[in-house]
Amino acid sequence: MGILDGTGEAATMMVQASIFGLRSGVINVNSVDPENDRWDPDSEKKAVKAGIETMRILMAWDEEKRAHVSPYKVPDVIRSDNGGDTNS
Repeated sequence: MGILDGTGEAATMMVQASIFGLRSGVINVNSVDPENDRWDPDSEKKAVKAGIETMRILMAWDEEKRAHVSPYKVPDVIRSDNGGDTNS
């Protein structure tokens, strides 16, 4: 089925998406700040930003596939807008 994650609710979502021919994804996050062993509220914001950026990239790839009448897209190297800093 092409499912690459099997944790909890993600497994159900991914199996259903696969059955219906849809795309799905999961971002697994540990929201505990290791320095003070407390929940880090910024981790959710970072996960949302990562998900939105992922959707933006996939939409651009879909447009390229349509423009080239191809069912596949081989990704170029992705450079983030923040100079490669993955912590933003």
